[in-house]
Amino acid sequence: MVQALEVTADVVDNEVFREILSETLVEVKAGRSFADAISEYPEIPGVMSQMAKVGEETGNLAEILGTLAKFYNREVNNSVDTLIGLIEPAMIVLLGLGVATLLASVLVPIYNLTNTI
Repeated sequence: MVQALEVTADVVDNEVFREILSETLVEVKAGRSFADAISEYPEIPGVMSQMAKVGEETGNLAEILGTLAKFYNREVNNSVDTLIGLIEPAMIVLLGLGVATLLASVLVPIYNLTNTI
């Protein structure tokens, strides 16, 4: 567990989570359980610390953390898909406004020229 926390803390890009993992590593080295150590941080979802506790009690911590990783990966993918779904219509509207502006900037002077003749 200690080695896994060390490696994970080294490869995490997010500074907040790196700090959480480093502090958790110190607590685990001091004899505290992983689940109890991560439960103190509001950045860690409660379901994650509860599942980690179940994993420690049953001896299936690696399997449960793998399941949680898959779950959160799906959550991120769903959030990205939703965001893309919201951005696409906005981009189409903005593109339409750009085309309308371009057409107006070309056609209005032509219309004005024909009126002066």
